[in-house]
This record gives sequence, structure tokens and C-alpha cells, in this order.
Amino acid sequence: MVARTPLLFAGLTFALVVLGCSATNVHRLTEEKYPRKSKDAEVKLYINAVTEKHVPIALVNSFAAGEDTPEIRRRQLADIQKRSRKLGADAVMNVRALKNRGRGMIPDDNVPFSAVKPGNYTQYFLRGTAIVYVTEDAETTPTMILEEPELPRVGDMPASVGEGEIPELETIDEPTLEEQL
Repeated sequence: MVARTPLLFAGLTFALVVLGCSATNVHRLTEEKYPRKSKDAEVKLYINAVTEKHVPIALVNSFAAGEDTPEIRRRQLADIQKRSRKLGADAVMNVRALKNRGRGMIPDDNVPFSAVKPGNYTQYFLRGTAIVYVTEDAETTPTMILEEPELPRVGDMPASVGEGEIPELETIDEPTLEEQL
């Protein structure tokens, strides 16, 4: 039983690295709750800001993957739409591709059994801002409780791009509260 402890520890460490231990895929920007959209409801995706009157309700991340292929990108776009439907969003704007580089435990392919070693890794994911359109007949206008964080910009992005051609940005370390003051 003692010999299995290192393998169990290595397996748990690997699972935490691969699955992420504290990442959240939705960051709410408002306290307002909206009814879920049906599974077949259309949630449009935009790479730019939307000009119609709207209120941002959440930052939505797709799942992270170790590769960036067209098939994974399609699944990540569908994932953002699914998460946004659950929030009751009408659309998602400013959809962009991001990568998260880190250092941690990664699989060791040089040994004949399941093992991990320290190393660098890159995860690819998509992020967008889920929005709800404000209509003239709405009883109240939703309010934001948090300002949308300032994100890196890529000059003037084209109004539309082809499939899988979302502008790529690298994430940056957010300053801590002490650094901001």
C-alpha cells in the first residue's frame, strides 16, 4: 500500500494541472438573473463590440485545451454559446482567442509508465462578453456591479473574419490590489 502513495499523489497532481483547480469559466458582471435560453436558441458570436443598446452580464471563457486546432476552436465556440445560453444572454461580443502559459507538472512521455515531471505548458481558450439587449419596453435597465476589466487590444479588428480566424492575444498578469494603489 505504501508503494502506491507516490503514484496516487502524482495522479492527483496531474489531474489538478490538467483540469485546473481554481479556474472559473464565468465571471458575472451584474447581479441581475435572466431566464435560461432554450437549447436551440440562437446566441450570436461577435469579434467586435455590439452597437445595439445592451448590457454586459458576464465574461465567459470556453474550456481550455492543450492544442489549437480548427476542430477544438469550433467546440470552444459552441462551449461559449452553451454557457451564455445558461446565463440568458442574447449574444457574445469581443470573442477572442487567448493562451495561458504556465509552469507545473506535465506528463512525462519518456518513461514506460504513467508519470509526471515539472515543465512548461500552454493552454488555449476563448473569451467573450455575454450581453443582453436592452429593449424599449423593458421595465428596468440592468445595472453593472463591476466594471469590465481592461483587456489587451489588437488595433482595429476587421468587422468580420473567416471561420477560425479569431484574433489571438496573450493573457497578461493582472495587477494586485496593492499594486493598483
